[in-house]
Amino acid sequence: MKLIHVLLFAFLAGMNLPVSAQGEKSTTVLITPAPPEDWSKLSDSNASKLRRLQQSGTYKWLLLVRVGNLAKIQKEGILTFAIPSTGEKATYKAKKVVAYSESDFTWYGFSADGEALFICKEGRLSGNFRVNGRSFELSSIEGEDELSVLTESPIHQDLECGR
Repeated sequence: MKLIHVLLFAFLAGMNLPVSAQGEKSTTVLITPAPPEDWSKLSDSNASKLRRLQQSGTYKWLLLVRVGNLAKIQKEGILTFAIPSTGEKATYKAKKVVAYSESDFTWYGFSADGEALFICKEGRLSGNFRVNGRSFELSSIEGEDELSVLTESPIHQDLECGR
């Protein structure tokens, strides 16, 4: 009986499953739009919060995404990635990286078009980046291991105090 379990384990371990089925982060793509069915994977509380945020007008748009492994995607201090929903590519050169481990680090980079700051805590990546005068924010969702939110802030959102 033990031999059957060992053989079954060896067979399953050797299967070439898609990355998403294994729960591993991509090592080639930083930000990927999550399929629509991933909304149903969110807790009721998180889904409700995100829908309220979408309707609030605080952001130009909000997108549910999956985030790759920045530490493995950047090559020799250069980070290039596509921004979902825009078709734009962003490329940054690292200016300062403080790494405690592959899953805990701060990565700051710049380009002629903007700058980027990413913070990874326990493998959960969040950050802000600017491209061509546009501001984006990547936020991990509390309690959701595989899903994050990408938002774009409105252009020239002027705030006035006391009015």
